[in-house]
Amino acid sequence: MFDFIERIKDFNLRKEHTDMLIRAWKTENKKVYSDFVRRIEAVKKGDMSIITEMMDVAKNCVPEEVRVFHNWLGDVLNGKVKMADITQSIQGLSIEHIHMIAKCLVYKEQWMAIDMKTGEVKVTSKKVNGYLMVRSGTPIEIWNRMPVDKRVYIVSQTEALMKNSKGCWMFSNLERKMIYQAITFFARLIFLTYASATGHFLANLYDLVIERKDNIPYCMYYYVVFDHGLTKMAMLLNQFLLSENIDQGSMLMVKDCINALVLHSLDMGTETKASWEKTADECRADIWKEVAFLLRSMKGRRGNKKQVMTIDDLIVGNKAEVKQCIMEFLETNTEDICLAYLLVVLVKTEHIKSSVKYMTFHRAIEQLTQRHYGYDVPQKRYGEMKEFNFKCSMQSASYKKAKKIIDRWTICFEECK
Repeated sequence: MFDFIERIKDFNLRKEHTDMLIRAWKTENKKVYSDFVRRIEAVKKGDMSIITEMMDVAKNCVPEEVRVFHNWLGDVLNGKVKMADITQSIQGLSIEHIHMIAKCLVYKEQWMAIDMKTGEVKVTSKKVNGYLMVRSGTPIEIWNRMPVDKRVYIVSQTEALMKNSKGCWMFSNLERKMIYQAITFFARLIFLTYASATGHFLANLYDLVIERKDNIPYCMYYYVVFDHGLTKMAMLLNQFLLSENIDQGSMLMVKDCINALVLHSLDMGTETKASWEKTADECRADIWKEVAFLLRSMKGRRGNKKQVMTIDDLIVGNKAEVKQCIMEFLETNTEDICLAYLLVVLVKTEHIKSSVKYMTFHRAIEQLTQRHYGYDVPQKRYGEMKEFNFKCSMQSASYKKAKKIIDRWTICFEECK
């Protein structure tokens, strides 16, 4: 756990490297990713095999002690374990986890704050910006905070269950309410247990992706981050609503899924309010209303989103020949400033679109060459050179040098078409 946190200290830099790693992986594994997308689309026809595989990935990343604890909790609720044996039964769960969970359940106004960048989990008395916040409380508090539609569903399902249970129909209204509250309390207990183990979950996921190179997590990452996967999942849910007889429980599940998809996509910056509005317009009224309500209550992400692409994503034309020519250019022209000239040539010969920003190109070159280049000088130089027409009579040495390099390599890159 400690080693994992040390390895992801500089989260923003590692996030950028991970994005580039996934981009490069997809370029080399197009068939694997295409098959993944095909199987996602097959969910519409009832083939849930890919969903099962993704759930297995998540399940395998859950720490063993958490799974043991949940099995024990199930045995307690089924009367297979005596409450007197509680200490022995949960000894597999770390003391750190038990203390955090207990604080959230026993003390009022306690939150579990989870840093999704490092996996750090702590208990706090107030919300913390930038953290995933999980709020708990007493059974009454949890029940009173629950949305009305969920409370109605729990009541209806519990009543149906009690009608078929000997003696339960004799419970008073107060006793029934205590049962409803107990159900929500145990559900929150399970959720808090998972939340407290977030760091260990991320460490196991890191091992699965980086060390064992499992294809499913790579596909999932690319699908969500670069292929608008979360809005596509919303469309799948919409298809599910159109093709099935939906009961109240399924409708609640769909709403919860939509809620999570919208919130996480906006937080990660993989989608915008505009893209969700467009998606919602193509869905039935239930999803449209859910998305519209969420968007009204949220602020969009501001600022420019950093674009991460590989050189294969940027190149137009014969990619292999252009990349070979790029490597020859870089072997001949080793100064950082020459990257500005290289991009000018690639745009001029229409191997890269003129709309590509310099830093997107710069990151792609670093990934291709596995070498670090300074970006301040070439970025500024590229901005200047976009205004040049190279037909004027400027006589500065730097201008002559740039024109000489660009003219020579323009001929080389034109032959790659």
